[in-house]
Amino acid sequence: MSDSEEMEIKCPRCGAQQKATVWKKLDPASDQGIKEALFGWQINIFNCGACDLRAQLPVELLYTDTAKGFAVQFYPMDDLGCDDFYKGFRRDGEPVEATDSPKPHIVFDMAEMMRYIAFRELAYEKGQ
Repeated sequence: MSDSEEMEIKCPRCGAQQKATVWKKLDPASDQGIKEALFGWQINIFNCGACDLRAQLPVELLYTDTAKGFAVQFYPMDDLGCDDFYKGFRRDGEPVEATDSPKPHIVFDMAEMMRYIAFRELAYEKGQ
């Protein structure tokens, strides 16, 4: 099941505060249209009503396709500069905590997340 919450976000350009939906987890098997929203750049995108800034929110996002048995985890590039980020990983790059879902493929770019999802869906459909 997908998971989101409404948060107050301050525009980095003009400083105006407004509510935005922040998605933490996406599951296309249980939420119709969520994959299309992701591929349409509508997930975790901030649109400032005051100055028209459109920007990606720097938040972690897990995409788990339970029907097709794969997961992909997005981390913002800025996380790589935080020492605390690495406390969640072993030296081999694997997460410290196991999840109930399939082991996630880790990416640091939203476009790469979408490319990986497209690849896995086509492999599921056309692979052996």
